[in-house]
Amino acid sequence: MPSITEVPALRDFEYDSLAGYFVKRGTPQDVKQRLNQAIGQALLDPQVIARLEADGRDAAKPMGLDDAAAAYAREIAKYREMIRVTGYVQAD
Repeated sequence: MPSITEVPALRDFEYDSLAGYFVKRGTPQDVKQRLNQAIGQALLDPQVIARLEADGRDAAKPMGLDDAAAAYAREIAKYREMIRVTGYVQAD
């Protein structure tokens, strides 16, 4: 199986390793909001940022729930396109 850079259509494809927190369907909105705010505050803490950077990671900028959902949707679309272009798996 070729690497991404060996597939001409994906030679300039950019991707990151992302992390996120997910909750089960039906979690109350106020709980999701409080969790989001707590994570956002942690991502602004200089000690948290320093630990992430020590591991070679970047601390993400805090975002609201709607922005996070949109970012997730963009990532899914990007990887579906990669699958479609490579033909490795039939995409929906």
